Amino acid sequence: MAMSSRVTKSLPFLVAPSEATPAGALWLTSMDSALASLPMAAVLVFDHPVDQPPEILRQALSRALVPYYPIAGRLSAGAHGLSIACTGEGVVFVGSSATCTLRDARLSDSRPAIPVEDLTVTYAGQYNKEPPLLFMQVTEFSCGGFVVGVTWNHVVADGVGMAQFLQAIGEFARGFSSSSVEPVRVDNFLPELPPRSSP
Repeated sequence: MAMSSRVTKSLPFLVAPSEATPAGALWLTSMDSALASLPMAAVLVFDHPVDQPPEILRQALSRALVPYYPIAGRLSAGAHGLSIACTGEGVVFVGSSATCTLRDARLSDSRPAIPVEDLTVTYAGQYNKEPPLLFMQVTEFSCGGFVVGVTWNHVVADGVGMAQFLQAIGEFARGFSSSSVEPVRVDNFLPELPPRSSP
């Protein structure tokens, strides 16, 4: 178990899609390739108590990875450029608990009592080859509230796309049988970047 002064984390493990998903490769546009391996992060705070939020969200994440199956894949480099290999290997999940309340954590302050780094999982030093494309940590606080920290590779989603994915997780967590918005991949609206000129 890893521990900060106030947060205790489980060991990270992979969460795979709850059902079989399509295999194959999704080739990246030049725009996507230029942003490959750019880490993004978001921290979402929920102050209403929920019974066992890490377990509920782990299950919901597994279900959301079925329609959003490329997120469970891996970045791959080939002769034709970069692609997402739709392997269904899964994403990293960490359950954690904090010994204080959300109020005590003062997460909206300029100097919170618990640093954001304790509420998220980072890429640094954990996966040197073919890292997962998304990491999620769910931290339950002593007041019953919880925080969801998400770190992802920009190649699978921009901010709007990730908000849509997180909305799907929330819907599955609330017992929906399907997500209200199905993912759609449209590449032909993205401009092709000019090739790099030689120095």
